[in-house]
Amino acid sequence: GMIGGVAEVQIPFVEHPGGSGYFGKVVIRGELWNASASEALLKGERVTVIGRDALTLKVSRREE
Repeated sequence: GMIGGVAEVQIPFVEHPGGSGYFGKVVIRGELWNASASEALLKGERVTVIGRDALTLKVSRREE
């Protein structure tokens, strides 16, 4: 599955108005996905997929 995969931020992550995390879009295997994270992420950053909730991937910044 997607879990553990590496994705690249395509649409920068911005804080959700309700304060329930940060949301943006990532590309993995050539596909664009909605994604959530616990921090702001910039376009081009590489992230690891740590979970999935329906059509939203949960990601975290890779420790390079």
